[in-house]
Amino acid sequence: MGQAPRSVTEEMDKAKDIDKIIIGIGSSQMHNTIYNPFTSDERKEMIKIAISKIKKKVEIICIPDINDYPNWVKHVEKLCGNFNVIYSGNNIIKQLFSENKYEIRSIKLIHEISATQIREMIVKIDTNWVDKVPIKLVCYLSNIKVAHRLREIYIKYISPHVTSDVIINYKNKGIILIKRKNEPFKDFWALPGGFIDTGKETIEECAVREVNEETSLKINIKDLKLLRIYSYPYRDPRGHTISAVYYIDIKKGKLKAKDDAIDIKIFKKLPYNMAFDHNKIIEDYKERSLNEKRKQ
Repeated sequence: MGQAPRSVTEEMDKAKDIDKIIIGIGSSQMHNTIYNPFTSDERKEMIKIAISKIKKKVEIICIPDINDYPNWVKHVEKLCGNFNVIYSGNNIIKQLFSENKYEIRSIKLIHEISATQIREMIVKIDTNWVDKVPIKLVCYLSNIKVAHRLREIYIKYISPHVTSDVIINYKNKGIILIKRKNEPFKDFWALPGGFIDTGKETIEECAVREVNEETSLKINIKDLKLLRIYSYPYRDPRGHTISAVYYIDIKKGKLKAKDDAIDIKIFKKLPYNMAFDHNKIIEDYKERSLNEKRKQ
């Protein structure tokens, strides 16, 4: 009995006391969900591709959930027949089968990456995932349009992140931008801002805190003006991010890059390497500023 990772089946293939490998597809009734995006037939096909070099006889069996731990072992035995060794990385599964006198062998991952991480890389358009799975499996996933499907699922099941960004007109000299220290967009220029501290602050308080953490400036929450909300699903490669963007005029304060910023500058003309959609945000701000001046 074993799970699908290639390194696990390779280990079982080398074990002299194992004659047959049974791979159980757990939660086989589930598909198009965040943890089980593929149908059982698709998962079977992917497993066959991944273990194509295994020499021992392999049987792949679908194991639907019954949500009944006391009867789980009997459920698996009924579907899979006779076996005496369990390979698993799931502590609950190991405990259940251990209590029923099965020999438990822990999974030793050769490649330090999981299927969940692979899926997240695909969603984030991180092409390095193709180097971490067999080329035939890459072709199969491409044929079933895996990237489009996973993004649709993630959009449906993953709650969007909330951020606040601030456009600061500094002493009428230009707009403050910080150079990012971390990915995504490492070494690119961005507006001061960041993720809300969930359950601890309002979106306006988040704006004030982030400005101070990244620029050293202290601003008054009452001086913030809302530009608009930006919520395009793919504006941030880390996931769906909704940002409330504010603007403010600052007449005093000394700039100093802190926190996630490695540099800070005032720009009259935007640099070419702008992060996220911040160039579009600043264009919207300039249009708003012109309209406000015309009304004065």
